[in-house]
Amino acid sequence: MANYATLIRRPWESGFTPFKRATTYARIQDRTFPPPVKIGRMSVWIDRELTAVNEAIIAGRSDDEIRQLVKDLVSRRTARAGS
Repeated sequence: MANYATLIRRPWESGFTPFKRATTYARIQDRTFPPPVKIGRMSVWIDRELTAVNEAIIAGRSDDEIRQLVKDLVSRRTARAGS
């Protein structure tokens, strides 16, 4: 059985992140928020990645720990795509 992810179009509008749009993109640049996946011209985020980052923030993880988490999440994303 496949493990499907829900794709989120605008996490700042849908309640998947407490940040506004500009802050979300600033955190992507800072590598403390997962970058979107491009599907054609559309950008989407993977719900389980957003949940993992939110849980790390709630747990009080440092920015460096969150950067490592984001790096691991993106690495797993690309590993899944290749298999």
